[in-house]
Amino acid sequence: MACLLLAYPSSAARQQDKSADVSDADRIYKQSEIDEKPVIDKLSREANYPSAQGCEGQGSVLLLVVLRKTGKVTDVVVREKGGCSIFEKRAIKAVQKTKFKPAKKDGVAVSTYMMFQFNYHVW
Repeated sequence: MACLLLAYPSSAARQQDKSADVSDADRIYKQSEIDEKPVIDKLSREANYPSAQGCEGQGSVLLLVVLRKTGKVTDVVVREKGGCSIFEKRAIKAVQKTKFKPAKKDGVAVSTYMMFQFNYHVW
């Protein structure tokens, strides 16, 4: 059994900002609006890698999340299901445990959207 994880910022994460009415302190920035992208901690990512045990074949789960300036992952939304609900649930838990350095705008930490893709291939 082998699994592959890809985590990357995506243009698909450029969702409309629903926080236009709130103060800038609570704003979630689009990837195109930030100066420095968030940096995902590789050790955290690998330690929380979702297992594909119980799944068959191959699939991919695509998650849209908010990486908060406080270092928390929130608002996890499944954008594409991977064909194995067990793997999907594990991918959600894995991304919620991900450690990262927040994105920055003008040198200040800000919240932003990010896409995570988790792939599995069981043979």
